[in-house]
Amino acid sequence: MIKIKVNLDKDKYESLIIDMSLFNIIKKDGIINKNKFMNLLFGNIYDTYLQNIKSIKTTIDSTFGKYDLSYKDSVINELSILLFEPNNNTFSQYYDKSLTFYLSDKNEMTLNELNDTLKYQSYSLFFRKIIYHYLSMPRYIREQIIHKQVFEEMQIAINKKHIVKLQLYNDKITSMKPYKYDTTKEEIYTFVLGKTTTNRVASIKLSKIKSILITNNSFSFSNDEINLFNEIIKCGINFPCDTLCNAEIILSKEGIKMYNKKYLNKPVPYKVENNHYFFKCSQYQLFLFFSTFQNEAKIVSPASLVNKISNYYNLYNQKNQDID
Repeated sequence: MIKIKVNLDKDKYESLIIDMSLFNIIKKDGIINKNKFMNLLFGNIYDTYLQNIKSIKTTIDSTFGKYDLSYKDSVINELSILLFEPNNNTFSQYYDKSLTFYLSDKNEMTLNELNDTLKYQSYSLFFRKIIYHYLSMPRYIREQIIHKQVFEEMQIAINKKHIVKLQLYNDKITSMKPYKYDTTKEEIYTFVLGKTTTNRVASIKLSKIKSILITNNSFSFSNDEINLFNEIIKCGINFPCDTLCNAEIILSKEGIKMYNKKYLNKPVPYKVENNHYFFKCSQYQLFLFFSTFQNEAKIVSPASLVNKISNYYNLYNQKNQDID
């Protein structure tokens, strides 16, 4: 195995470490697995990265094409490299962190096939470009890159309508009839929505799936099930529910400001009449979002949500009294 050392600035290094943890690339003892993560990153993204480089080189080459320059290839490579350096700051960028890892045998073979690409740059520079290319993408896309195999196999199962057997990173095994992939409203993570084989609506984060087996058992969804799935996706795919909650909530002026300002886990109303907001989504999503509004939101219906938030306030106040 070949040892790679990449120099990085602190922010990029810490972003990589956070991704390793969030995407469950960790060892049994809970320590992040840098080797596994970097091998997944390189193996799953190098081809698209090189396609971008090739496109840039083609554009530059067409510009220099009419000139007979012995150093043309060198110029093309240097320019394409500079375009992928943050702030085009290749020579003055300060790198205060380093990441060391070992390439797998398979990835080492891939690297050896890239001699032309690496002709004018070191391994450290080459991998830094790939890392920066990766970190330029939204987190949910990065999640799909690191878990590319599961993502692609799940998409096959969705298209073919075949039941999948999933092993999760918590060692739980579950079977699922997958309906669709989508990202959270905040575009942070990717979830697959569907039903378990016990007929419960489920939504599973991509990076929680360790492995997937596509079975030979096919399935189909009714129109009612499809309508329910689409409503869930509209409100937030990370809030699955077997039955949608119809809710009416009255917001004060301050409550309206809070609703407009808050973004995380935000439910979308299907109707607004003055300060009356009407929702049709997961009750848990409504509770999670409005439980901090206190007197700035009055839950008109359903009664179950009123009781849930009331009990939450009582428990919260009791804890604060115990602290005093």
